[in-house]
Amino acid sequence: MTAPTQDTFDAVLGAIATDWRPSRVDSREAVRQAVMTAAREHHGQVTAATVRPHLPAWVNPASIGAAINAFRLGGYLIRTGWAPNGGPSRNGAKRSPVYRLTRVIPKETTP
Repeated sequence: MTAPTQDTFDAVLGAIATDWRPSRVDSREAVRQAVMTAAREHHGQVTAATVRPHLPAWVNPASIGAAINAFRLGGYLIRTGWAPNGGPSRNGAKRSPVYRLTRVIPKETTP
């Protein structure tokens, strides 16, 4: 069995990132707002640990990574390095991407 390619990964996340159901649209908008808030608080830098506190509890977890990936593919976020994931889970010490916000993410990017 072969490992999925980055294109396959992006396609799956793209399908999640464009899910039309209202709960998914609301989740993506909440992620967009959390990213913008985290970037404002951290001089344009965004990580899982800086976004997480701004996410409402009702956000669909699958929407978080999909929205971040869509923002990356759209050029709104550029990966600049790696940092500890943080948080209360066993994944706290695992590496997580650090992104720099390149420009404001408009609401229209969360269909």
